Order: sequence, then C-alpha cells, then structure tokens
Amino acid sequence: MNKEKSSTTQAGGTADSKDILTKSPVSLHSSQAEVMSVFKQHKNKYIHTFIFRDHGVANPAQRISELKIKGALINTRYAPAEDSAGKEHQKVAWYLFKGWEA
Repeated sequence: MNKEKSSTTQAGGTADSKDILTKSPVSLHSSQAEVMSVFKQHKNKYIHTFIFRDHGVANPAQRISELKIKGALINTRYAPAEDSAGKEHQKVAWYLFKGWEA
C-alpha cells in the first residue's frame, strides 16, 4: 500500500483545494463514476494507469477520454511507473483531475 501511495506523487502536481470531486455537473456512467472515485481517493495528485486498474477500472484511458468529452478538466503527462507486479514501465499516462468546464 505504501508503495502505491508513494507512486501517486512521483509525477508531482496538485489541483485546486475546492472539493470539486464530489459534485459532477453531468450524469456519469458507473465506470466513469468509478474513475472519479479513484480521483477522490488520491485527491490533488497525479494518478497513473496502473492505480486505476488496481481499483478495478477497465480501460482507464477510455474512461478518462469519456470524462473529458463530458467536460472534465484532466491533465495528462507521461512518466515511468511501476505496475502491481513490480515491473517498471517507461511511458505511462499519469492523470490529474482539475475540475469541470464552466
């Protein structure tokens, strides 16, 4: 667990301190709500693909894309990350939820 928690901060970054994660201005599909739940658990931190998968999110990149279409402001950057088996991957997507379009 500590290894997973420390990996969420590897790429750095923070979002606004407002609790923008609890209220969505749009209706979300259950898989999209699952993604938002993971963002809430790792509030104000970049989260990599493997963390979403560890939380049961299938196809994290697709779910993120769907949320962006609905107006979610999510920053994406690429950096190394370790999967749950301990294997290092060089170019993994890291996501930071910033809020919703006005």
